[in-house]
Amino acid sequence: MHIELQSVKSKRIHFNSKICRACNSERTQPADRAFDMLHKAMLRRYAAGLDLTDTQNRPIYDESGTSTIDVFRYFAKVICCFLAEVGGPRPKIIANFAIGRSGFNPIKLRISRDSNYELLRNTIGTKGYASHGGLAFGFSNQKMLVRTVKSSISSGGIQYEFCFQLKPIASIELMMNYPELIRKARLSSNP
Repeated sequence: MHIELQSVKSKRIHFNSKICRACNSERTQPADRAFDMLHKAMLRRYAAGLDLTDTQNRPIYDESGTSTIDVFRYFAKVICCFLAEVGGPRPKIIANFAIGRSGFNPIKLRISRDSNYELLRNTIGTKGYASHGGLAFGFSNQKMLVRTVKSSISSGGIQYEFCFQLKPIASIELMMNYPELIRKARLSSNP
């Protein structure tokens, strides 16, 4: 079963805090469509028991007219939405990439089979399975500075894990300007 994750009316992934209407619609429609095409291709490969990615973790799909960069823009938009949800900043480097103002791709992506889906499918079955991993911050060894911001979404047995790394100056600015967000993130991070 295919689930539309990016649809405005999607009940699978919904954010209370909105990003601007233009950023979540016309500016990011090519990214939404590119992700939809990628996800359909991944579902076909998943159903056929084929590898989802090559040895360098690049998605294996041959969809003419699909821009790979737009797939990454989709995940940049999702990161911005998650950051808005927790009252955090939307870094310009991520936001500008998401809406197509920049060609520099700061997003790292890993695609895999979702082991939770496999477990659910084998025990209770699944119908319309979709989930998201919320927002997680990766800290430096001393838990002083945020080094990475990461998340994941899963649908139909496919898991997409995505993140971006902060430069040291951005980490310091985040700590100085959003101390409560960082305090909560430290408390919820793994020891």
